[in-house]
Amino acid sequence: MDEHTAEATRQGHTPAVISLGQVWVDIMMDVDGLPKAGGFAVAHDANPAVGGSYRVLQAVGA
Repeated sequence: MDEHTAEATRQGHTPAVISLGQVWVDIMMDVDGLPKAGGFAVAHDANPAVGGSYRVLQAVGA
């Protein structure tokens, strides 16, 4: 706990983090190769990954 957080806690304030940012989910798909224009590819695997402000909130332990 840093000095400012400790002082705020002693004074009865609870430190908080409020995020007004965006959270998004990337879905990474594993394919053998890119299809030709107008074609399609079948994914072997899909891995969702959360990004955006979620990573900031995760870093500060909110």
